[in-house]
Amino acid sequence: MADDILEFDLKRKEIILMLKGADGIARKHFLRELDGVKREEYMDFLSKKMTFNDDGKPLIKNMAGLYPKLLELSLADEHYEPFGAKNVGQLPATVQEALFKKAMQLNGLSLDENDKAEKSAKNA
Repeated sequence: MADDILEFDLKRKEIILMLKGADGIARKHFLRELDGVKREEYMDFLSKKMTFNDDGKPLIKNMAGLYPKLLELSLADEHYEPFGAKNVGQLPATVQEALFKKAMQLNGLSLDENDKAEKSAKNA
């Protein structure tokens, strides 16, 4: 049956970024969809920062490193080399925030159950 056929594009999604350095020169970078190994690495990192409330819902107990870790795994330079933890840590907080949100969307991740509920309501 044709309805049972699933088709996927195996090319990872990416967003082109232009990051302007202190020298004023904008350089091309990529925010890339994680592969399965890197996603598991991030999920493992995230799980160590979670606890559960009395209703069994997950809560983040420690936000330290949450943004930089995902960006470290997602960002690449113009040659597709990893951007690196040190470089991510030096990005302004507003840039980290914006890139983190995009990386979460790109990878189908959510830190908030309300995000999932809103998406479900929009798709209904």
